[in-house]
Amino acid sequence: MLDIALSSSPTLLDLRCLDPACGSGIFLVGMFNRMAEEWTGANPQARNDRRARELRKLLCSLRGVDINPTACRITAFSLYLAYLDQLSPRDIRELQQNGHKLPRLIHDSKAAGQAKVEGNIWCADFFAEGADYLADADLVVGNPPWGSNAVPDTPAANWCANHHCPVPDRQISAAFVWKAAHHVSESGKICLVLPHGTIFNHSATALQFQRTFFKRHAVDRVLNLVDYQFFLFEEARHPAIVMSYGKNRQRIGAA
Repeated sequence: MLDIALSSSPTLLDLRCLDPACGSGIFLVGMFNRMAEEWTGANPQARNDRRARELRKLLCSLRGVDINPTACRITAFSLYLAYLDQLSPRDIRELQQNGHKLPRLIHDSKAAGQAKVEGNIWCADFFAEGADYLADADLVVGNPPWGSNAVPDTPAANWCANHHCPVPDRQISAAFVWKAAHHVSESGKICLVLPHGTIFNHSATALQFQRTFFKRHAVDRVLNLVDYQFFLFEEARHPAIVMSYGKNRQRIGAA
């Protein structure tokens, strides 16, 4: 997924990245590890305190959203482990002795008296109106939830209705396909794991979605994972694809 998503990125250090359904944080951790490797390679002689400070900035720059509070905490914990893995035990002890603490990563509107938050993991609904999520990302990457959950009067269904975005069979992942494009820059890329039927189903609602989607967006690549259905997701009811696309249809004509 990340190889596909980052194939045209000359550097990762200034990349603005968002996972709209971060779950356990696997994509954000993968992004951080690659960013940390690039920074360390470019700064091999950096002192311990500078390395810790700069990697901390990279850690806090990654954006994620999930509606599940437990998932947000797991994401933060996974990112902490990835960050500490970049430092030696001796370095960590020295940082502790000098008063360094791990940054608070999670924004949670329900948490009373929340201290200053340095990170950008949002415990909230991706479709919530007025949410302060990144709007000009270079990359939106992730594995949104699947299922017929975009029922009337849910935030996902309301958002799609307000933006004239058809959602076949109330498939929640299709709603993520649409909204992800509202969070990238003009030259940004979206790369998502989606149900195979997103572009291969032939029902009337699916065809309406496909016609509208391909009119609005430029698809760069589709990786068909049908043969790996049960190898990747043992209890999967539907096979998966990886789809990479841009914000505007004009990208293909301009290439």
